[in-house]
Amino acid sequence: MVLKLVDYQEHTSEYGLHWNFFVTLFCVWCGADAMHTLVFAILPLAHNLPPLPSSWPCLASLIQALLSIFVLLIYQALLSHTSLTMYIFTAPRTDFFSSNREGILSLFGYLPLYLLAEALSQALFFDHAEQRGKRALGLKCTAAPSKGKTLSFAGLTFWPRAKSQRLVAKLICVSGILWLAWFAASTWQATSRRLANLAFIALTLALSFSLIMLMAIADELGGASRAGPIASLELINAFPLTTFMFANLLTGAVNKSLNTIHASAQAALLILSAYSIAVISSARVAGYLRGATPT
Repeated sequence: MVLKLVDYQEHTSEYGLHWNFFVTLFCVWCGADAMHTLVFAILPLAHNLPPLPSSWPCLASLIQALLSIFVLLIYQALLSHTSLTMYIFTAPRTDFFSSNREGILSLFGYLPLYLLAEALSQALFFDHAEQRGKRALGLKCTAAPSKGKTLSFAGLTFWPRAKSQRLVAKLICVSGILWLAWFAASTWQATSRRLANLAFIALTLALSFSLIMLMAIADELGGASRAGPIASLELINAFPLTTFMFANLLTGAVNKSLNTIHASAQAALLILSAYSIAVISSARVAGYLRGATPT
């Protein structure tokens, strides 16, 4: 309602007539909860053992990733080998489903995107099975104890140098694999944000983990003993509501003041770079206001 009242720019071809990004977020959240329930229901059967054996969190992440890839491949096959793509692009808007087909059908891309990002993050940032399991269940996780000097910053305990270097190496490998996946997927169908197809999901993951990789490298070059696992991301995780609200208000300000859909590639790059710096800086400022205490 607020978006309509302030005449916020919306494009029907993005999500549909009545749909928007917040509806997609809600549906992905509900779908992810349902997928978590399914994965943990499958686990005892996969192990053929009593529930929650010692290795179950590792297997949970793997099952979640495989199910997400399976959904993506089925969706992409339908886009490539049926009239689904033409339906999304050209069908008349005669009822609720057809009026919001972009938002509804793109859930088959966005839900696997979220679940794959979650599974990869669990594998990269949580070294111990217990930690991954707690994260998958939505429980509070604390950093696993590690040998070596650590730093407490804004109430967070960061990782030592050796662990940070291993993380950088893993991120380089994962980013490279994701870029190869995007290249392969783009030969199947061109990257489409509107379709949220396989190539778009692979590109989004590749860009996201490449950015995390660059942040990890920057933390490593700037003093790896203070990376935990990545200082900027840890601060965003520590102040999620503050960062989220600032990012959304900034997004609204940009979209209200600029005609972003017609911006040139150079202008878009400049705007996105400034936006990213501002969002990360907001988390840094929140951490600074809370205070830092080296240990």
